[in-house]
Amino acid sequence: MENNLKDQHYKNMGIRPQMDTLTFEAESCAFCVCAAFNLDTGDYSFPYISGWSKEHDMKELKGSLDLIRKTSGEFIDKVTQEMQAIIEERTKAVEVQMEGTITFYVAECMEFPVMGEFHDGLSLDEAIKVYESIPSDRMHGIKGIGFDLQDDSIYSGQYELFSGGKVLYDSIDLVDHYKKNPIIQDAMKKLETYAAEKKQKNQSVSNTQKKKQEQVTDKPPKKREAISL
Repeated sequence: MENNLKDQHYKNMGIRPQMDTLTFEAESCAFCVCAAFNLDTGDYSFPYISGWSKEHDMKELKGSLDLIRKTSGEFIDKVTQEMQAIIEERTKAVEVQMEGTITFYVAECMEFPVMGEFHDGLSLDEAIKVYESIPSDRMHGIKGIGFDLQDDSIYSGQYELFSGGKVLYDSIDLVDHYKKNPIIQDAMKKLETYAAEKKQKNQSVSNTQKKKQEQVTDKPPKKREAISL
């Protein structure tokens, strides 16, 4: 009864055709937007859209299609932006959860950290500076850098990262949890750069010392002055 009264009201006001067109356009936009996000509304939308199309000429249909295309495109762009923002926010939350808290430590002897110097709770830059300060000729063992991961997982704790002047890729690759942690991966890249620069610097110093030694060796001995009697 209520719908009949509405229909009669629209008819009396002469706006029923306009209302039909607006409803058709709204239904078509909804169908296009839902289809763009793999939501199937065909069972509901197709009969309605098909019924309206049969009662209108091509000119009316073309005008509505242009509006439908423009409006549905704007909706799709807006929804896509909103979904992307939600995905990025959730991804960041997952990354923070996965990364946990990581600090670094330096040990004079990586095999037995209780021997010699041991420093923990460091940033990576601080760890590199401490590592540099420990003389390499000490007899306690091979010095190195490790990380201390705290992320409420079974992998929490200390783990070696850098020893003997090399990044321990093989050891890290054994633990998939560490391979997927972006902070650990970034630390490995930074230590690899540090090791390469250190090697180049040492090579340069070695070459300089070698040249100096060669110059001393090649220098002709001084002639002894004649001893006057």
